[in-house]
Amino acid sequence: FESQLAAISKSQAVIEFELDGTIITANENFTATVGYSLEEIQGQHHRMFVDPEYGQSDRYKAFWASLAKGEFQADEYKRYGKGGKEIWIQASYNPIYDPNGKPYKVVKYATDITAQKEQAARFHAELEAMMQRHSEKIESFAVTLSGNIEGVQGSTSSLQSAVTSQTLASEEQSQSVTEITSALSELRQTASQTRNQAGTVVETAQQSVSSLEEGQKVVQECVGSLGEIRTGVGE
Repeated sequence: FESQLAAISKSQAVIEFELDGTIITANENFTATVGYSLEEIQGQHHRMFVDPEYGQSDRYKAFWASLAKGEFQADEYKRYGKGGKEIWIQASYNPIYDPNGKPYKVVKYATDITAQKEQAARFHAELEAMMQRHSEKIESFAVTLSGNIEGVQGSTSSLQSAVTSQTLASEEQSQSVTEITSALSELRQTASQTRNQAGTVVETAQQSVSSLEEGQKVVQECVGSLGEIRTGVGE
């Protein structure tokens, strides 16, 4: 256990506090990070490392109250070293329990991330400066893009209108086809009726012809009989 703590102490900044935030001790990594010697911070309150306004706030008091209740805290924190030097640390505040299971001190393990934060700040500053330098081009591009979007929207409206017109035309064509189909059906029905009627007429005509033929035979027979009568009378 002591070997593990020694290994952690070599790689990280470690500081120990009373439950109220009073500094008990710190390792060399921590004192090198904040720029103070151990004698300068021992017995002082953690408040010396934070912004004075935050150090007097209810939020800061609640932070230490939660640690005193045994609640773990971890985050990126902005702190101040000797001479007001701004420091950023990635840290965890760990309540330590006694054999009875009650917290009796807090140990903080921290890593100095000031360089990474400064690099990120420089990157954001350079990015903002670059955007300002090219703001006119960006605005021009935005205007062009907006115009293109409006053009696409207009084309979409035209396409929708064309589709609607085509749909109406299709509906009209469909209606015309229906009407034509109905007319053809009626024509077929009329033709069928005409054929039936024609058949009836033909049949009647045929019957009439047959009657005429029979009449002709009767007339011929009558003529023949008259001829015979005339012959007999002459004789």
